[in-house]
Amino acid sequence: MEVKLDSNVRIFTPEDGDVVVREGVVHSLRTFKGEECVFYERTDPMDEEKEIFFRNLIPKGWPPNFLDMIVAFYWRDGYLAFAGHFIFLEKLFVTLIGGYLAPLWGHKRAYISLKKAE
Repeated sequence: MEVKLDSNVRIFTPEDGDVVVREGVVHSLRTFKGEECVFYERTDPMDEEKEIFFRNLIPKGWPPNFLDMIVAFYWRDGYLAFAGHFIFLEKLFVTLIGGYLAPLWGHKRAYISLKKAE
């Protein structure tokens, strides 16, 4: 799996062990076509809010729906990292799409707590 942390890119294999992503670090994960990849996400210490974020990120399975993903980002203070990394524009995009437009189009959080939302 290729992991990008801020501007550093590295390929990890199972032998490398855990990959630690610190809070606030811009990151992305990418697998290789034709290669099976299984990974587990956890927080240390356990964070119920992070679990809710991941449940909302992919409520219908993989791959995630783009609008579901943006709604999850809106509710968990996440954002897409655009070229140039202008945080104001990235957060504005997530606020407009995830907070206003996607809900108008029927995309809402599947989970508000660890119990399924009604």
